[in-house]
Amino acid sequence: MPDPRQQSEDGEFEGIPTGRGAVTWPTASPARAGARRRHDEVMSLDPSLDPQAGTTGPAGGDRQVLHGSFTLPLDLAAPPDRVFAAFSEPSLRTRWFRVPSEPGASHYELDFRVGGHEIAEGAFAPSGVREQVGYRSRFLDIVPDERIVFSYEVILDGRRRWVSLVTVELAPDGGGTHISRTEQYAFLARTGDGQQDVAHLKGSIRLQLNGLAYVMKAP
Repeated sequence: MPDPRQQSEDGEFEGIPTGRGAVTWPTASPARAGARRRHDEVMSLDPSLDPQAGTTGPAGGDRQVLHGSFTLPLDLAAPPDRVFAAFSEPSLRTRWFRVPSEPGASHYELDFRVGGHEIAEGAFAPSGVREQVGYRSRFLDIVPDERIVFSYEVILDGRRRWVSLVTVELAPDGGGTHISRTEQYAFLARTGDGQQDVAHLKGSIRLQLNGLAYVMKAP
């Protein structure tokens, strides 16, 4: 599992829930205009991000889905509106949310609204074999400065590994914010009994939250 204290060379925290560790890379945030067109192109033209139903398990989907949930808390000195901005503004979001990728092989976009989406794509070779990683989410409920609910899926080499429903709750705590992040996951393609995958997921999300804390401390 990645070390939650690990930082990249530019001082920003690494960590992505891919189930295979954490890698960081520079990413750009395109303007919201055209995001819908790009989203449709990705979904329709990139086979690695539009897997067929029969690819959800190690042998065509014949293993039982692994369900579970966990909640991770975080206390920040920043007020709720500033923490909310770290989720809703691409320039802040990309400082603590990444997917693994080689330089020049990544794509990121954020359409932060109910019915909108977040897409992150990348390619990397952790063991000498190049792998394609895709993350895509859809926002289901947004209450400014209070709550964000979204679903997401992670696709590795054309196979949908897992899907999750996430609820992020922000509560004022003195002059700061208490965050409660609850994830309900369903691993569709897992390694062995799936416990290693769950451990990687929890560790990666904790790494993300550590990165959020680091960004909130920046001036």
